[in-house]
Amino acid sequence: MGSSIDATITAPFNGIVTQKYVEEGKYINPGNPVITLADITKLKIRINASEANIYLIRSGYRAIVTAEMYPEAEFSGDVTYVSDKGDESHNYPIEVVIPNSHEFPLKAGTFVNVKIEVPATVKMLIIPREALVGSTQDATVFIAENGKAILRKIVIKSSVGADLQVISGLSAGEKVVVTGQINLIDGSAIHVVNK
Repeated sequence: MGSSIDATITAPFNGIVTQKYVEEGKYINPGNPVITLADITKLKIRINASEANIYLIRSGYRAIVTAEMYPEAEFSGDVTYVSDKGDESHNYPIEVVIPNSHEFPLKAGTFVNVKIEVPATVKMLIIPREALVGSTQDATVFIAENGKAILRKIVIKSSVGADLQVISGLSAGEKVVVTGQINLIDGSAIHVVNK
């Protein structure tokens, strides 16, 4: 017959019991879980960012969190993790950590809205999608230069609504041709009409 030992189990951190696996007085074996304990002094929020946005977000950026049950409250936190790998839908996991509020306490599992503040120093060079000649993988555009249409190879980073973000091949202020490209060849004479 086995022997029994009365014991007190102490958690390594303060928290709230979210699940209990055994009742008081029951026998347990070493390694068996007794409870699930959640520390909600800080909350971790997991969200997905699209491919168009993931390149703008970095760990350490500030996040503003709101919840419907406290419409008057804003919770401030930080981006603590940005994944380098997306899923099959090109969504990338991000984690934001916020301290829980004593005045407006949130429970684990609450739905929230997250706004990540991206510094204004992030600049994007955007062109209309209709300026594109070819596909986004083999992108070119015609540049209006000295009365001629010059075919230029560019690199597209992502879509931004109806526009495309260009990461190389163009400079700010250059004029791209947005209509009539089907009738152009490299070096064609053109007349630029500004809209």
